[in-house]
Amino acid sequence: MIIKRRNFFLILILIVVMPIIAAKLTWINSAVRTKGVTAFEGMDIAGQLQRHYSVIMFSATGRDTVFFNSSDNELFEPGQSLSVLYQPANPTDARVNTFSSLWMDTVIYSSLFFLFIAIVFLHPEIIPYQSKIQLMRRRPFIQLI
Repeated sequence: MIIKRRNFFLILILIVVMPIIAAKLTWINSAVRTKGVTAFEGMDIAGQLQRHYSVIMFSATGRDTVFFNSSDNELFEPGQSLSVLYQPANPTDARVNTFSSLWMDTVIYSSLFFLFIAIVFLHPEIIPYQSKIQLMRRRPFIQLI
């Protein structure tokens, strides 16, 4: 199969980025929503780097209390009520229901892959602009034409 350079890179972006987004959508789809309360502010020190976060508590079954850390530098007032998403099979796998808490890691990972693919696509000496790409079932699987 022979495809244009542009189409090859669009397919490559979809193949690499879509599983990252699909994994996050699956996590959100299977999560249960509940109310949590900010317990206190936590801090870790790793070398010279400080990490501040809020510690959130919620009850998954009504009898137990689950504590989890919010994302880095995502601080809330102690006692503040928050919407929390968690996995029913593993209540410690929880996140605050905000865009940055749910999607920031996905945006960063997707952007890194997209940036790498864009650099390869835009550099004229790696894959020349007017070239076409042949996909084959045996080695070499990808060949420039």
